Amino acid sequence: MQSLNEAQLLIHKLSRPIGEIVTLILENILLAKKYKEKLVNSSDDRDSNRIPQKTGAFIPLRERLTVCVDEKCTEIINDNGEQRINYKSNCHVGCSLHRVVQECIGHPIIKRCRALRKT
Repeated sequence: MQSLNEAQLLIHKLSRPIGEIVTLILENILLAKKYKEKLVNSSDDRDSNRIPQKTGAFIPLRERLTVCVDEKCTEIINDNGEQRINYKSNCHVGCSLHRVVQECIGHPIIKRCRALRKT
């Protein structure tokens, strides 16, 4: 039973990074196709021999941040048909709760957070 719970936590942790990587790959494929069409259609505009691409970077936070999902703290952004959450505020900087799955809404451990119990 323990390994099943660990597998479920791992799936929660990896779902967003994998989704963002897939989106980045699809965007780069689209950029490459547009670049190819531009080269085929234009014979004299071969200034750049590099295919444009988007890259992603992982920037670790210095400390844990907890954000509630109240409308005043978050907003939903529609990005090319994909809904993303924009965190407008940090409800609890330096939260000391452990084993909370990142980017998981409604995680049971988060109910223990003192800052979120006040809201």
